[in-house]
Amino acid sequence: MQQLKKKVRKSALPLQQVIHRVLEENNVTQHDFSNIANHDSSVKLMMEHFNGPLKHNCTSPQYKRIQTNNYYLDISKIADRFVELKNNIIVEIKNFAFCENSICLLGCAYNKQGDFYTKPCSSSLFDIQYIKNENNLLEVWNINFIKRKLMVLPYKRDLLVSFSLLHM
Repeated sequence: MQQLKKKVRKSALPLQQVIHRVLEENNVTQHDFSNIANHDSSVKLMMEHFNGPLKHNCTSPQYKRIQTNNYYLDISKIADRFVELKNNIIVEIKNFAFCENSICLLGCAYNKQGDFYTKPCSSSLFDIQYIKNENNLLEVWNINFIKRKLMVLPYKRDLLVSFSLLHM
């Protein structure tokens, strides 16, 4: 949070200021930022382990962390283990492994429960919503199905609030 505060220079339009400061730090133009998704992302697998959950068609090696040109995911940190897939399913990642000769994520699906706020507009316009895990069934998806990374915060009992971090 402190890093975000340092990027805001005045009280007006703080979100836009943070975005501009990040773009300036990375020497990326607005045009380049919108086209990040068009570049192929090479996957870097890190932190091999042997104690994660596996499905019957998945095999070792297993990994705790992956990095691409577009995102960084780490199952050992709750802040880095939520993604939204291209079919709009939200997944908490439990493991990375090989399934049928491709890198897959193993995780539990979450259901969208509704808007976090409705005034002055619906929070779903900004991909901010309540989510809930209805069952703890472990499922498998290819990492190419990842649409964007999410930040998830706890909220009231078993509800969580998800925020998009990377728009693709």
